[in-house]
Parts: sequence; C-alpha cells; structure tokens
Amino acid sequence: MRQLILFTITILLCRILLPSLLWADDEQLVHDIQLLAEQGDPEAQFSIGLRYDLGDGVERNPKLAAKWFTMAANSGIGGACLYLGIKYEFGAGVEQDKDAAEQWYLKAAFKGWPQAAFMLGNLYLSPPKVQQVKGCGWLTVAAEQGYPGAKESFQQRCSGLSKRNRRKTEKLVHKLNKKIMQ
Repeated sequence: MRQLILFTITILLCRILLPSLLWADDEQLVHDIQLLAEQGDPEAQFSIGLRYDLGDGVERNPKLAAKWFTMAANSGIGGACLYLGIKYEFGAGVEQDKDAAEQWYLKAAFKGWPQAAFMLGNLYLSPPKVQQVKGCGWLTVAAEQGYPGAKESFQQRCSGLSKRNRRKTEKLVHKLNKKIMQ
C-alpha cells in the first residue's frame, strides 16, 4: 500500500512539474533557433518557419512562416521549398499563386522530396491547366519514392491514359528520375 501511495505521489508530481520544465527548455530552444535564423543559418530559418507555421513555441503566424521559409528556400533547403509550394498553392500566409507553387515544388522535388513530387502531380492534374502527362509522371515519381497514397492517386487519376500518353509519361519519368539523381 505504501508503494502505491509513493507511486501515485510521484506520478502527480511529474504531471505538475514536468510540463513547466519542458516549457522553459522550449522557450530557450526557440530563442536559440531564432538567433541562428537571424544570423543567416538556413536550417534554423526553416526550423523557425515551421514553428511559426504550426504555432509551436511561438504564436502562429503564417506570414512570418512564409518569410522564414523563403529565406531558407533561397539557401537551398528542400523542405522550405516544399512548404513554400504548399503556402502558394493554398494561399496560406501569402497570396495564392499556382505558378509560384509549381516552381517551389519543382525545386523541392529535384532535391528528392517525394511529397513535392506528389503535390506537383496533383497540381498538374487540377483545373484550370490540366497537364495529364506531367501530372501522371510526377505521381509515378512520388510512388516510386514510396510516398504514401501516390500509387493509389496514380491509379485513380491516370488509369485513362491513352497508349501514346502512357509512353510519354514513361519517358518523362525516366528524365525526371535522372535529374533527381544528380
């Protein structure tokens, strides 16, 4: 019985004290990341952008997130390119711009980010400018890279490809994979 009481007290103390200890560490971590980002560290810029995007340790601010993602993406951080693509495609923190989304997705995809390939595939297969060969090609690349749902999306959206467009898609996939491997 005594062990049960001690165990219960220990659990209660952990539930009370642990969050405040973790929060203090998180504040310091955010502060340190912010300083590195301001000093021009691209990984820190991407990290602080994610925190502003999600409201993790800072107040959520999609515009500020886009600012940090832009700095990191311009330094070649593939994840930042992907997140900027998403922001531009859906107009989150920036003005919606599908052409800008395409360009950022392309940069991320050529850096080997499978989600960017998936997003490109879906972007190309969406109105108003449906580009079936490009869309199906990028979905194939995403599926080959193991991105969840890409194979199913390809089967659903590209099953009606003509024989001619299937060949074009296969050629495109070969070219894209060569470029991604560089």
